[in-house]
This record gives sequence, C-alpha cells and structure tokens, in this order.
Amino acid sequence: MGRYPRDSEELKRHIAFREYLRSHPEAVREYSRIKEEGAALYPFDIEKYIEHKSPFVERIYSEIGI
Repeated sequence: MGRYPRDSEELKRHIAFREYLRSHPEAVREYSRIKEEGAALYPFDIEKYIEHKSPFVERIYSEIGI
C-alpha cells in the first residue's frame, strides 16, 4: 500500500476494512455486487462510482469502530 505513510490513519482504515472482508464472506459478496453495479452505472465517472459504494464502506467502518 505504497501511497500512505506506515503510520497514517488512512492506511489503518484500509487495513481494517481488508481484514473485515477477509473474515466476512457475505460482506465480500455484497461489496462485489455493489462495485459491479457501480461500474455498470458509472463506467466513466470515478467520483460517482466511489459515491455509489461509499454507504457500504461507511457502514463497515461504523461496524468496526472507525
């Protein structure tokens, strides 16, 4: 994850999210569905794609206390 310094909060969030997905296969399926849906709806608009998947990501962050 070379974009962030090792002690950055953003890197910690990414790692926590990854670890959550690794232990919750149902969340992986839902996240995959949401990402595929977003890619189909907004194939040329990365901002809209990110906006589309943000509620799911924020819900997971809330569940893991971030």
